[in-house]
Amino acid sequence: MFHNAPKLFWWGVSMTCEVVVANRMGVALAADSAATFSGRDKDGTRKETYSSGACKIHQLSSVAHVGVMFFGASELSGVSWEVLVKAFSAFLGRTTMRTLEDYAAALGRFVEGNHSLYPPEHRLSLFRAMAVRSLRSILTDVQCQWAASSGARGTTAIFASISETSRGRALPRGCSEIDVRTIFDTHREWLSSDGVKAAANTEDLRLVSRELSVGKLCEAAVRDIFVNFRAVYGGRSSGVVLAGFGDDDAFPSVLELEFFGLVFDKLVMASRGGAKTQVDHRNSACIEAFAQTDAVEFFVGGVTNQIKETVGRAYRKHIRRFAEANIDGAAGMSDMDEVLGRSAADFGREWSEELLRCNLEPLQAVVEGMSLQQLAELAEALVTLESLKERATWRTETVGGPVDVAIITRTEGLIWVRRKHYFDPTLNHRLFHRQFEEQMT
Repeated sequence: MFHNAPKLFWWGVSMTCEVVVANRMGVALAADSAATFSGRDKDGTRKETYSSGACKIHQLSSVAHVGVMFFGASELSGVSWEVLVKAFSAFLGRTTMRTLEDYAAALGRFVEGNHSLYPPEHRLSLFRAMAVRSLRSILTDVQCQWAASSGARGTTAIFASISETSRGRALPRGCSEIDVRTIFDTHREWLSSDGVKAAANTEDLRLVSRELSVGKLCEAAVRDIFVNFRAVYGGRSSGVVLAGFGDDDAFPSVLELEFFGLVFDKLVMASRGGAKTQVDHRNSACIEAFAQTDAVEFFVGGVTNQIKETVGRAYRKHIRRFAEANIDGAAGMSDMDEVLGRSAADFGREWSEELLRCNLEPLQAVVEGMSLQQLAELAEALVTLESLKERATWRTETVGGPVDVAIITRTEGLIWVRRKHYFDPTLNHRLFHRQFEEQMT
């Protein structure tokens, strides 16, 4: 029997490896086909199932020289990314934009304003589920801190401290204090009654809720949805990668974003990985990997980020032990922490520079001169390498299946090098004829 209530946290999660390889000629995209679906059996045991038919590379529109890939949560507030991208492509039509940032902003506005994919009743259900989770989180935090202090700190004082911390955190881009206040004022009645009742699902939480100002509690919960969105969304987010050319771009670029979900007409999203990667006269080539990246990191840099962090921690630990064992306490350095910190920074910098000199710089020089076909071959090989590593070391199927490969150039746009279909192309000539006619109109 199917349940019609909308889900806030979707268990269908695309675990994957996606790679972008670019030089001044163009950019190659490669992605595997694996999807991991996590849930629980009737007895509560966590269960994972795998499939290998996910399509993770799409053209953003029929005329835009931009490709899009997604990883992480396979849905955004209950709508699959494949459906979203196809709807956005139809919405764009033959419209093109100056930069990848413009396409990203347009995608965000499209999601926020699309009341066909996200009808008002669905948005309301999503908000109420998030509000209950946020209220429960605050009440639990207050109760735990009160218990830890053995009652020495009052619940009101603890809540005031939590609220002050929340007010000190910045709202995500595109969201304002007016938005928070408007949502709170509009839904104050439901929040104060049914919302608090649903959140306080234990006797301890009910006792805490009675001691706090209901209005202030509900207002804090609404703000918490925006500023503490990673926790409210249960750590589930969708990574979205845009790659290709805006109208103003002579060379390709790559932009990574993180989407969490809708709060009514506001899309909670954030940038990932810092600024976009731009191929230009100073940066002649790039290799970027997304989602599961250990094997690609090792191939590109000679070491994974996890190993670098482990070595850094070990160095700081053992250099401190050495210093404490060999420096006389009375005559020891009063600024030991500062000296050890500088030593660790120097060690990390020297090691990183050597890795760059021996691995990344030679590789970048080769990628700079690669043909478009070679870019595609390298991108596909790196995804295959990540899949092999996962299967050989962890015996998992989170990366695997057929690898889709596409190339994007300034003149030809997106060209498929390798693409899987869920149907036999030789039996569906009408589909390709229809697509051709649509592009020519």
